[in-house]
Amino acid sequence: WAAYYAAQASNQTAAPTPAPTPAAPTGAASQGDQPAADAYYDAFFRYAYHYGEDAARQYYGAWSPPVGTANPYGINPNAGQTPAPTAQKS
Repeated sequence: WAAYYAAQASNQTAAPTPAPTPAAPTGAASQGDQPAADAYYDAFFRYAYHYGEDAARQYYGAWSPPVGTANPYGINPNAGQTPAPTAQKS
């Protein structure tokens, strides 16, 4: 047991190794500058469930997922009964 405790004591007195420094981001823009490509998919699918896919594609435009992507929330049996909100002009 003495050897075990001696080894533990020597490990505690040794200086810890420093943590590696993070690498600098590569490329023109770092990941914090722009959201992920699929950042708005959840919001799109919720909007599509409520107002329909056509209205969601019109609202989200380029942020929409590829055409044919299945909505994880399913198909709303009452879709189309609630009109999509329109932009208010002031």
